[in-house]
Amino acid sequence: MLRHDWLFMARLAFHSFLCQLDELCAGGRMHIRGSRSKLRRGHDYSLGHVAAELCEARLLLSAAITNVSPNQATTHGATTVQISGTGFNGVTGVMFGTTLATTFAVTSPNHISAVSPPHAAGTVDVVVVTSGGNSTVSSADKFMYTAAAGLPAVTSLGTTIGATAGGASITIAGTNFTNVTGVLFGGVAAPSFTVNSSTSLTATTPAQFPGVVDVKVTNSAGTSATSTVDQFIFVTPALIDTSLNTPPAKTSSGTAIAVTGANLASVTGYPAPPSPPAITWSIPERPAMTNPRTAQDRSKSLSRPPVARRAPRGPRTPRSPNSSRTATHPPEPARSVK
Repeated sequence: MLRHDWLFMARLAFHSFLCQLDELCAGGRMHIRGSRSKLRRGHDYSLGHVAAELCEARLLLSAAITNVSPNQATTHGATTVQISGTGFNGVTGVMFGTTLATTFAVTSPNHISAVSPPHAAGTVDVVVVTSGGNSTVSSADKFMYTAAAGLPAVTSLGTTIGATAGGASITIAGTNFTNVTGVLFGGVAAPSFTVNSSTSLTATTPAQFPGVVDVKVTNSAGTSATSTVDQFIFVTPALIDTSLNTPPAKTSSGTAIAVTGANLASVTGYPAPPSPPAITWSIPERPAMTNPRTAQDRSKSLSRPPVARRAPRGPRTPRSPNSSRTATHPPEPARSVK
């Protein structure tokens, strides 16, 4: 009877010792100096020393996280997170806050790849669960969940036709153009794009086969749905053989001219002839004339007396044909002889 009581008390004491040991290890209140000693004659096997040895062993077996990359994702989850640290042995799970990771894979004792689960917006701790216990919470295991963006939608295209060679820049209008990860032209990714705002982006068309394709925008929430307003037409540029199409020297308006070439099925029109440049004449303004005469000179000219005119002659008396004209001369003065 006494023997059974002694065993019960021993088990109870050992259980209490383990509970206190867990508290000491978790709280970090026990510090170990030196390396672990082996059970040899002459060593200290007191309760405190043995507890320190056991606590050090548990600390060596427990996991610790040193880095989480990336350290944020949307509330939708499904983000692959790389976890670095130590003691990743016997891992049984990875926790994002209080939610288990969707999947995880231990690639080495120092690395785990996990997929984040859906979670409400906020900051949580990433915890690695092992057979030796959970990893200690620290600032290195913080993970932030951000509000997910809405599903994008394309409402219009600035240009709906382009060459199969690509390289054209088009403007795409729509909604929820936030966290955009790509632009697709019939399944082919645009070589480059620029998000102008949440409702507009500019993308460069890729090389594509001739035909009609749907332009789709992808962000962290998903891919835009197809519709008739997101359709883009890829056409092969027309090639004209100028050596076989010599136009006549002079044609009048409305004269049909045969054109030979390749890829002419996609021709929708021809460019209008350039308009002649407008000619603008600039006539300088004529300066105002100034009269050099002064006001005094003008007053003199106005004060001159009127010029006297001769009286008109009377009617002439006609002469007879037999009349002779006698000239009269004044008498000469007398000359004196000396």
